[in-house]
Amino acid sequence: MTSPILNASSAISPMTEPRHVGGFHYYVSNRQLRAFLSRTPGQRLRWLEEMREFTAKMASVSTKRWWKKLRSGEPWTPSEVDE
Repeated sequence: MTSPILNASSAISPMTEPRHVGGFHYYVSNRQLRAFLSRTPGQRLRWLEEMREFTAKMASVSTKRWWKKLRSGEPWTPSEVDE
């Protein structure tokens, strides 16, 4: 069974305006989506791992602390992210 998310013909629809949530936003074009969907599952996973490694290298010390708390289930407050 094909996932509707990975079915390029149904998953890609025109986007009239990017949605802005909080202080961070980005836009992924239909062309970018098609390029990603044309990759094999192995290529997609490799790309995902490369992005995870890049994000981990570039993240601030406080963000890495927050991630660690989040993974361990420790309580945290949003103000801790900015410390």
